[in-house]
Amino acid sequence: VIAPSVGIEASVDIPTSVVGETLTYTYDVTNTGDVELVDLDVDDSALGLIGSIASLAPGASESLEATSAASVTRTHDVTVSGTDALLASPVDGADSFGVTVHDPVVTITKTPSSPVVTPPDTLVTYTYRVENTGDVALSGLSVTDDLLGTVGSIASLAPGAWEELTDSATLAQDTTNVGSVTGTYGTFGTSFYGQVGDTESEFVDVIAPAIQLTKTADASVVLPDTPVTYTYRVENTGETGLTAID
Repeated sequence: VIAPSVGIEASVDIPTSVVGETLTYTYDVTNTGDVELVDLDVDDSALGLIGSIASLAPGASESLEATSAASVTRTHDVTVSGTDALLASPVDGADSFGVTVHDPVVTITKTPSSPVVTPPDTLVTYTYRVENTGDVALSGLSVTDDLLGTVGSIASLAPGAWEELTDSATLAQDTTNVGSVTGTYGTFGTSFYGQVGDTESEFVDVIAPAIQLTKTADASVVLPDTPVTYTYRVENTGETGLTAID
């Protein structure tokens, strides 16, 4: 009397991961019976055929591996099937494991109090809206500006939550500056830990109005009581139109 049987243990190296992370799957197949097994195929419901094992002696084990990029949270149902070498009776085994995939994302939106200001040296206030647009909590968020330096910090943001910070600068000329946010997700010291970030630039048009008057005479030396004609040249030397010029 023979008792053919087969067992399989399947696992993933990073059970909680982020989108795009490379995952390695391991499939350990063991002949748990008392007769040689042949033509063993290992299948994964999410990945398809993993591979084949030509034969396994009683008590022997063999491992197969596969890799893929993390995409969605899902359960992997794994099966191994083959036959015994004596009677060609079918044998099979099964296992399952889950992979949780998160998509940590932070978004910063930077808005000036006015996109166009005049005159130069006008105070402009910037608003920095930081939003957790991913699906996992973020912490230790820091907002900076390449012109203003450190804007502020946000302790944590749940998925879908947002917070605004403000800072101001006096602008003497057309200015483009970049707001940045960085933060972390997960637990430090574990496989599920990393950094997120985002940037956004904003342009403020600083208009400098100016006018120049040039006065000339048609003669520089004249006799008494000689008519002199003066010409007044008015020029707009600034960056915007002028009206009601007296």
